Amino acid sequence: MEEFVRCGVGLAVLAPGSRSTPLVAACIRNGAMSMQLHVDERGAAFFALGHARATGRPAVWITTSGTAVANGLPAVVEASLDGVPLLLLTADRPPELRDTAANQTADQPSIFAPYVRWRVDLPAPDPSTDPAFLLSTVDQAVYRASGSHPGPVHLNAMFRKPLEPRREPTDFGAVPGLEAWGTGGLPHTRYAPRVVRPDVGALVRDLGGAERPLLVAGRLGPGEAAAVQDLARATGWPVAADVTSQLLLGSGSVLRHADFVVEHADHLPVPDAVIEVGRPGVSSRLRAYVAARRPRIHAVIADGPGRVDPEHRSTHRLEES
Repeated sequence: MEEFVRCGVGLAVLAPGSRSTPLVAACIRNGAMSMQLHVDERGAAFFALGHARATGRPAVWITTSGTAVANGLPAVVEASLDGVPLLLLTADRPPELRDTAANQTADQPSIFAPYVRWRVDLPAPDPSTDPAFLLSTVDQAVYRASGSHPGPVHLNAMFRKPLEPRREPTDFGAVPGLEAWGTGGLPHTRYAPRVVRPDVGALVRDLGGAERPLLVAGRLGPGEAAAVQDLARATGWPVAADVTSQLLLGSGSVLRHADFVVEHADHLPVPDAVIEVGRPGVSSRLRAYVAARRPRIHAVIADGPGRVDPEHRSTHRLEES
């Protein structure tokens, strides 16, 4: 848990269970990791999802083995489709109990396979396991969950009985090669942020003749919402905000009830340039309004390489992170 904290993960959402006892004990022993307890695994997973959606930082969902893990699937699918960072830390039976009809033993390593950005089946604790492998795996998991294509990452951790702590934990800082990690307070592997500078020249030139531009704010993270507000203030362009944009309580020229206003589209000026920021929101009426206007310029600014264009109307596609 120390490595999760060093990577900027500050919340663990827990659901009760036996096999996950070592993970819960690690959270308690760490002290710096905040904990939220839910009696239902599905509710715990959605709490972690909501935390990540609001803060832009992943939480760790910790659950016991077997059918408990399956209860996280709805939140995992939503996190994957919406690009929300989420760390799934599931306890599991050791390999000798797999495919033996042992109680609460399921095919956990691949249970979320189509929807996770990355997944690892961690071995049961053993003195021969290199601690650096565990540290670098946590670092990679947080990076994959929070990177340019954020989403859920699954770490499946096997444990043998006894599950409760019987001795003091290993001091990784005393392991040869990890002395700097033990005293430095930084992650074992530090990932530099991916920087993409989109070529905006062609878009700026085309926007020069726009008389009725419109910013459309879809699903945004906290930092993105602030950037859109700054852009709107600097340009004076109106913003049609989806309910998921986090702009509804902001200031400036934000059309806060765009979903209802566009029902009276005949009374609105027809935009000749649209800049769409963020992932598609939940308002089908707003998307249909923009698509039906067929503006000369329909630019989409997205945070990854995937196509964010359900109506196939975009004329400009910029990637940023």
